[in-house]
Amino acid sequence: MRDELAAVFADGTEGKGRIEIEKLKNCKLLNSTFQEIQRVKQHGNAVRFVVSDTVLDGKLLKAGSVIQIPSSVLHTSSSWGEDAKEFNPRRFLDIDERDARRRGFMPFGGGRNLCPGRHLAVTETLGFVAAFVLGFEMEGAQRVGNRLQKLGFGCRKPDGDLRVKIVRRKGFEDVGWRFGSKEAEGGEG
Repeated sequence: MRDELAAVFADGTEGKGRIEIEKLKNCKLLNSTFQEIQRVKQHGNAVRFVVSDTVLDGKLLKAGSVIQIPSSVLHTSSSWGEDAKEFNPRRFLDIDERDARRRGFMPFGGGRNLCPGRHLAVTETLGFVAAFVLGFEMEGAQRVGNRLQKLGFGCRKPDGDLRVKIVRRKGFEDVGWRFGSKEAEGGEG
């Protein structure tokens, strides 16, 4: 991932490094990993009203009823393959947005209107992760389980604290981070 992210890092003047955010969408492994984290950890419910009597899988859904569709069920269904319950950072490398939606991927809701802030949320998250992966080392990380999920929570919470040591990566000790693009800054480094 660091090799991939090197293309979005611009070495600036006076010890400032810039993440060129418009290039983050070209980082395939970064984006695939982010989507896989959403698939495995996101735990929302889509709530829908049944507008007319509908038969689904041989069962009658009466008009006026309310149904809930837990994303965790969709995100771990067999449509994702035999390893659907496992984390695979490369899972989305060959899956386009249309195919992901067809499989039931709904990290930002579903239906006609998706979360209007999703693009900003993704850009901010990927920018932070890019700076972290490029500029820091993390030591001592261990996998922790999940707490019992309460209804209405959007993301599974860790079962306990994650104790790690974070240090600046060699060559990045004095880098101050900026996010933007060369064009937005008038072409200056």
